[in-house]
Amino acid sequence: MKTSKSPHERMEALERWSAGATLGILVGILIEIGILWKFEHHPGEAKFWFSILANALIGIGLAIEYFCIRWTIIASKEAEAENDAKLAAALNRAASAEEDLVAFRTTRRHVIGPQRAELTSLTRPFAGTVFDSAMSHFEREIGDILWDIEEALHAAGWQQIDWAAPANASAIRRSHRPISGSALAQNVEIEIDPNQRQALLPAAEALIQALNQSGIDAREAPYTSVNGNPHAVHIMVGPKR
Repeated sequence: MKTSKSPHERMEALERWSAGATLGILVGILIEIGILWKFEHHPGEAKFWFSILANALIGIGLAIEYFCIRWTIIASKEAEAENDAKLAAALNRAASAEEDLVAFRTTRRHVIGPQRAELTSLTRPFAGTVFDSAMSHFEREIGDILWDIEEALHAAGWQQIDWAAPANASAIRRSHRPISGSALAQNVEIEIDPNQRQALLPAAEALIQALNQSGIDAREAPYTSVNGNPHAVHIMVGPKR
């Protein structure tokens, strides 16, 4: 029995029909009892027709009950299948959310580690490119991924210089590395001076593409840095988002 109603709506409708059929059977039985009481000693045409009516009510009620039971069984199976589908969808969403959480908690150092040689290979055609770096704040995960990016670029022949921040601006000093600056950033953001865009854009795009292929979220950001290195590609690292 195919309808536009959901299995649950059909089951509710069938329950109402079943209740009505049960009432009809009850009325038929009461009429039959009344006939036996009133016409037991006075048979006649009235008794015949009342008996017909009573039995008709009972028969119709039983027929409705039969079909209601059949259709309720079908609707119940469909409702069970619908619930199973909803449960499966909910479990899939939960599994997907768990995978996303695991991916979010995985440090970018673990992501880029096996891909660092490829990152070097993809950026080597732009050997000699000058770059500097900055962090949104000093945090182990941020510092580790920046260090690994710098390592890959050093191996590719890129040249790192100190972040040229204004006087009294915060700077991050690390062992065996040029000075890093402090800049607002999310994920990995690449900035290039608009006046040097034609010269630096190919290298910046290659770096962004290589990072994305390595599983690191990177993009070019509008140039907002206060930096005295207009000829450098600015690599800024912030928390994962």
